Amino acid sequence: MARASAYYPGLDGLRGVAVVMVLLFHSGLGWLSGGFLGVSVFFTLSGYLITALLLAEVEEHHRIDFRTFWGRRLRRLLPASLVVIAAVVIVAPLFASAVEESRIRGDAVFGVLYLSNWRYVQAGMSYEELFASMSPLLHLWSLSIEAQMYLVVPLVVIAGSALGLRRRGLALVFAGGVVGSALVSIVLLDGDRLYYGTDARAAELLIGSLVASLERESWFRRVLSSASKYVRSVIPLGALLAVIVIARMTTAGSQWVYSGGLVAFSLLSAVLVIGAMQPGPLRAVLVWRPLVLTGRVSYGLYLFHWPVFVWLTSDRMNIDGVALFGVQMLVTVAVTGLSYVFLETPIRRRRVLTTSQSTRAAVGVGVLGVLLLPLVFLSPYRTRVQSDQEILTTVAPSRTTLALGSESRTLRIVVLGDSTAKNWARALADVADPNVGVVSAGVIGCPLIPASRVYDRPGASRDASYCPDTIEIIEQYRNQVDVVVIVAGVANQWDFERRDLPGIVKVGSAEYSQVFQQWMDDVHEVLSDVGIPIVIFDAPITRQSDTVLGDEPDAVAAWNAVIAALDEGFVSVGRLPMSQFLSDPDSERGRTERPDGVHLDRAFAADLAGERIIPLLRELYDAIIVAMDDAECRIPHSLDDGRSTLDIERCRSGIR
Repeated sequence: MARASAYYPGLDGLRGVAVVMVLLFHSGLGWLSGGFLGVSVFFTLSGYLITALLLAEVEEHHRIDFRTFWGRRLRRLLPASLVVIAAVVIVAPLFASAVEESRIRGDAVFGVLYLSNWRYVQAGMSYEELFASMSPLLHLWSLSIEAQMYLVVPLVVIAGSALGLRRRGLALVFAGGVVGSALVSIVLLDGDRLYYGTDARAAELLIGSLVASLERESWFRRVLSSASKYVRSVIPLGALLAVIVIARMTTAGSQWVYSGGLVAFSLLSAVLVIGAMQPGPLRAVLVWRPLVLTGRVSYGLYLFHWPVFVWLTSDRMNIDGVALFGVQMLVTVAVTGLSYVFLETPIRRRRVLTTSQSTRAAVGVGVLGVLLLPLVFLSPYRTRVQSDQEILTTVAPSRTTLALGSESRTLRIVVLGDSTAKNWARALADVADPNVGVVSAGVIGCPLIPASRVYDRPGASRDASYCPDTIEIIEQYRNQVDVVVIVAGVANQWDFERRDLPGIVKVGSAEYSQVFQQWMDDVHEVLSDVGIPIVIFDAPITRQSDTVLGDEPDAVAAWNAVIAALDEGFVSVGRLPMSQFLSDPDSERGRTERPDGVHLDRAFAADLAGERIIPLLRELYDAIIVAMDDAECRIPHSLDDGRSTLDIERCRSGIR
């Protein structure tokens, strides 16, 4: 079918299609929500090309010159990737936060070693990183998988040849690899592991290797030649249309992607590879000169576009939509062109580094230099999730009982929830009201319900075993505070697995509501001998992110429905409508108030807490106390200590 040494412009055109899919996906315009599937096309095409070259060399020379083979790969891949990594590291201090710098520091090292994908499998993301910008080196994961396969496939070919296997026998080996990789994809449950793992993604490359092994088999040629001209024309073109339609209908969270579906998708990619080299309408499309030129520089486009897209954002450029994408693409194309003309082509064609000695020296210096750069330019940022409570401000308990409504009466608060609670506790303390004491008991990434895992990212989950038991916290502070304030952000808007029962609790389900009703009953049980009220802040709309779940309007509405039900179901519970004081998170003012779309700017939060929230807390506290007394839910102690007990049934069903 094809000769390894022959040039097929249709294959470059196919590269062009694949990289355009990725660019459109990363544009954020929503034109091609499944454009990440372009990477799968790249994988299958790379598997085909590399195996075709290896098989041709074995058949011609009865061996593989590994030094020459890997030397060509390094000349093709290494120069531009080292430049991208070095540039990102040097520029990062200008654009990145401390958390982002630390992440880039590790990403750079693993990127140089072509192990990025395994870094993402093992490390995951911290909760803080979920709200940070994506790493400008995240895209190196796919290059790492390809590089790892460049080590494996040659060894398979040479070992098979040593055992006397010809193309048909090697095809069986590659087919076995496809099946094994597909089984890994089906069995594995973790989204990151499925997406980034070399073993899980190997099938997409090995299907390309399988095509290369079979293309010269007589039966394979007979199948192609016996098919009618109509069939040979329609099937490849139909495969291209199917790829585009699937990419249009798929999203990063589509379940089929994480259930072995990428293996089936790569079969379409294989059809495209075959069709790109055969006469017909598909090849006529793919040899369109702009597509071919795009394919020739596709490696540079892929390498350079992502850092540009991550850092040239709408906030920095003060434009968005198509205009922003246009600017990002202009910069990407310009940098790619410079790299292709002055860096990649001269090295690949041996216009520079003409000897093996100079090449080895340049590789050694380049790799070592780029490995050292992150240590010089980027600072490590060590953080551990703080699950301990913190007393931010204290007030001495008053010996004088003051009437409700008095601004001089002390109000001691324990703020419970996730990172949003920590955010608000700090704001309340920053007001420095001498009559307000604050205990910060929020823990980042933790729902109120004791959970073993939370599903906080598309297709992935995170261990939540570090999260404290909120009931135990309330029990610890019940004699030291006057009110329990609950501020739960997106952490309560994730699906989760309970520690005490199997199964996933879905946001918005009947079980979701029941779990929180039971939790509130448990809270009242703990507070039964102190009789203090509970205030819950409602949940505002947050800025939506591709990296974190729980910010969808439906999830926010589901949690607010739970808050409303608790407010209506217990006279001892009150809802504070905090969201009415916050601007649209995507507006200019909203970005000032909540820079990451979720957490409040500290200065803004302190002003808001002093001017509106603390006065409202006092009013709501007084209103709840009156309602509790009217419902005979709160029964004062006989001692004049300001304490009381709760009649839980009256608290639950009392009429306000």
